[in-house]
Amino acid sequence: MRNNVVEKIAETVEVDIPNSMVESQLDNQMNEINMQLSYQGWSLEKFAELSGQTLEEIREARRDEAKALVKNSLVIEKIAELENVEVTEADIDADLENMANMYGLELDKIKEVVGEAEREGIVARLKNTKTVDMLLDAAVLK
Repeated sequence: MRNNVVEKIAETVEVDIPNSMVESQLDNQMNEINMQLSYQGWSLEKFAELSGQTLEEIREARRDEAKALVKNSLVIEKIAELENVEVTEADIDADLENMANMYGLELDKIKEVVGEAEREGIVARLKNTKTVDMLLDAAVLK
C-alpha cells in the first residue's frame, strides 16, 4: 500500500532523474544482491556465471527499477519539502528508543555511538516515513 501510493503520485509528475543517483542506487542494489547471495554461500560472480550473465547485464537488468526508486524518492522528498514535514528531537529519540529495545541495549549507549552521518540517515528515514504516512492518510482508496 505504501509503495502503491508513492508510485501512483510519481506516475503523474515529470522528474529530472540524475544519472549519478541512478548509478548509486544500482550500486546499492548490487551490494544487496551480493550480501543476500553471500548469506547462502554464493558470490555474485558465481551467480553471474551460473545464470549465463555478466555482472554488467545483471546490473543493467535492474536499471528501470533503480530509476523508479530514485524518482519515488525525489517525489517524496519534494512533497516533504512542500508540506513542511519536520522530524523532531522527540521523533529521533523514539526511534533510538525502539532501536535500543530491539537490540536489548541502553538508550544512552545507542546515543553515544550514533554519529552525524547515522543521525542524518535516521532523520531522512523518519521524514520519508512521515511523508508517506501523510499521503496514506490523504489517499482515497478505490
